[in-house]
Amino acid sequence: YARHGVKEYWLVDTDAKTVMVLLLGEHRFEVMGIYGEDQALSSPTLKGFTFNVSEAI
Repeated sequence: YARHGVKEYWLVDTDAKTVMVLLLGEHRFEVMGIYGEDQALSSPTLKGFTFNVSEAI
């Protein structure tokens, strides 16, 4: 992903009912947070964007 310019991606785990947010650091992706189904997350890349995890799982 980094090679193609992706700065942020999310991994949705429907079994664990979580979303892991990863951001591109200087040399690799770093976990910025893991959010449960009762939480909302905000994208560091998409300013002002908020997402309820329950909508993805």
